[in-house]
This record gives sequence, structure tokens and C-alpha cells, in this order.
Amino acid sequence: MKGYHVLEYAILTALLLRALAGIHAKRLLLAAVIALLYASSDEWHQTFVRDRGGKWTDVAIDAIGIALVAISYVAVRRLRLRSRRD
Repeated sequence: MKGYHVLEYAILTALLLRALAGIHAKRLLLAAVIALLYASSDEWHQTFVRDRGGKWTDVAIDAIGIALVAISYVAVRRLRLRSRRD
């Protein structure tokens, strides 16, 4: 069920973006980095759990969710800027 990984990290990134609104100018980058660090720490933690293992591929799958939100965020911002100019 790797689709859930994509979804949960997309939601985490979106919530981080919202939480960082008005706080930091580069909030997209900061939100993405925080979410990716969390994904990495979660996989590292799993290496200490019996019958579990941390996998870099899971971090890559989590990064897909992060990237989807980042791409969507940039696209929406550009559309809004374009509509304001018209």
C-alpha cells in the first residue's frame, strides 16, 4: 500500500505549507525539507523495530507525495498571478 505513503506525505506537506504561511518567505522549500527529513527519520526509526526495516525506496515514494504538493502549489500560484494581471 505505497499509495498511502504518497497521500500521507502530500497531506503533511500541505499542512506544513499552511502552518508556515506568513512566517517564512521560502515556505515551500522549508515545508518540503521538513517533510523529507521526517520521512527519512521515520525509515531510520524502523531499522530499530523488530521485523521492520528502513528502506530508501520508501523515502523516495514519500518524496513523490511531497513533489506532487510542491508542483501543485507552484501551478496554483502561477495561475493566480496570471489571473491578477488580466
